[in-house]
Amino acid sequence: MEKQEKINKLLIGFSFLLTLISWNYVIYHFSNLPNKIVAHISLKGEINRFDSKWVLWFILAVFSAISLLILWFSSKRKLHHIRLKDKMKQKTATLLVLPFLAMIQFFVVFIMIHKTLNPSFNTSKILSFFSALTIVFLIIYFKFTFKNIKK
Repeated sequence: MEKQEKINKLLIGFSFLLTLISWNYVIYHFSNLPNKIVAHISLKGEINRFDSKWVLWFILAVFSAISLLILWFSSKRKLHHIRLKDKMKQKTATLLVLPFLAMIQFFVVFIMIHKTLNPSFNTSKILSFFSALTIVFLIIYFKFTFKNIKK
């Protein structure tokens, strides 16, 4: 198996595992949640809106559907959105989004659940960590893309 194929399988596997953890996390906590849960918080960690706890299933379904769409899109023979050296590099560039998307999904459900169960739960460290993670993701993505641009 080629090195790039191994990387692609690792990206898919890690994303699948994190998505599975998110689904199981909601399954585990769902029965202990009140009917209304935290749906939105400000950057200061203040609760702005509540929604039905059933919105968690909607969030999981949407993120999972987007991930499947990206996976399907990456399997297409010709990707026009990025002109990289070869098809495998194009596929990797597309699949790099999956782990980041799975992490967003986990952070969203984690914060919603924990802020509901403990309204004084401090989200600032998680948001700082997520901001740093976003910067790291962007650096990795653009470094990979620019390194492999077709000349």
